[in-house]
Amino acid sequence: MVLILPYIEQGNAFKTFFPNGLNGAPVADGAGDGIVIQTYLCPSDPRDTSGGSWSPGQAGGYGLTSYVGVAGVDVYSTGAQQGIINNNYRSTRMAQIIDGTSNTTIVAERPFSTDLYWGWWDYPSCCDTLWGARNTTTMFGCPAPYGSPYNYGAGPNNTSIDCHFNYLWGPHTAGGNFLFADGSVHNLAYGATSPTVVAQIATFAGGETVQLGF
Repeated sequence: MVLILPYIEQGNAFKTFFPNGLNGAPVADGAGDGIVIQTYLCPSDPRDTSGGSWSPGQAGGYGLTSYVGVAGVDVYSTGAQQGIINNNYRSTRMAQIIDGTSNTTIVAERPFSTDLYWGWWDYPSCCDTLWGARNTTTMFGCPAPYGSPYNYGAGPNNTSIDCHFNYLWGPHTAGGNFLFADGSVHNLAYGATSPTVVAQIATFAGGETVQLGF
């Protein structure tokens, strides 16, 4: 999310991290903490994000994001279960997306956690800006189904429950928004879209036959 700042008219924010350009030395970690980028926030989220941070308005906190790169089936997926944006320091060429760019998601909604500890857009943690569609990571000791890594379609979900952080979704009545590799954005309806379909579109070379039904 730092690297694409110049392409979303946030050049000044980018210079906070790379004052001498991308080829120059980056500043120390934490230099951009607290910068709120409205493009990285879902306007339908009911929470006050004006101050970013662990608690809204706290000085020196972190800017938040409502979106994550889709790492595949799991945040540490490998092989055919990998997503286009992954945690394995590997680039993905267009020709490698054999499942089809219109059938492969690259970014999805996943609102930040209730305590605002997860979901900082400038933090290089897997779980802040990268997530798997059927992630095996279970957080907060949540009960089923919200502690399960195989959930979709319970929403619009309650942003006051941290357990909803475990899977992809958006704070909309109709469903969650997904950015696909062909540049299109689609809303996948709750109730009409199964967790299996969400997992299938998370991989770029899984060989699945996907029925999205937009």
